[in-house]
Order: sequence, then structure tokens, then C-alpha cells
Amino acid sequence: IYFDARQYEHAVAAFEGLQSVDTVLSNLYLAASQAALGNEVEARKAIDRVMILDPRASLRKWTSAGMAPYKLEQDLEHFRDNLRRAGLVDA
Repeated sequence: IYFDARQYEHAVAAFEGLQSVDTVLSNLYLAASQAALGNEVEARKAIDRVMILDPRASLRKWTSAGMAPYKLEQDLEHFRDNLRRAGLVDA
């Protein structure tokens, strides 16, 4: 919710506080939040973790209509844009 509300600092704090929850989706949102803040190194670390958890992860896979929880295209694009900045590829 913090990411979608563009409260990226709160989003980062929330995801970093959930260290026992190490999922692809939590790391994607952490990466997107870090990228939105301009924290490229931290964003890339989160994407690196995503790739360990899901070696076939891609922008296309994780932002498809069936995977991403967005009804509005502008919200989905916000997520995609920040994942691109974080280093997730389209493949």
C-alpha cells in the first residue's frame, strides 16, 4: 500500500521489517520502492534476491495481468517503470 501511495520511505521500512518474509513479490516491491527513491544499489540488491528466488523472473512475468494486482493501467505502469529502474528485464 505504501508503494502505491508513493510513500516510498515507508514502503522500504515496511519491507525491510519483514525479513522473515522473503518472497519474490516482497523483494519486487522493495526494489521498486528503492528505485523510486533513487537508491540504485539497494534496488539492484533486491532484484538480485528476486533472481535467486525465481531465476526466470522478468518484468513481463511479474507485471502481467494475472500476477500484478492492478486494475488501473497507470498504477501498473508505475510499478513497471520502477522495476525497470531497479534492473528487472523484460525478457
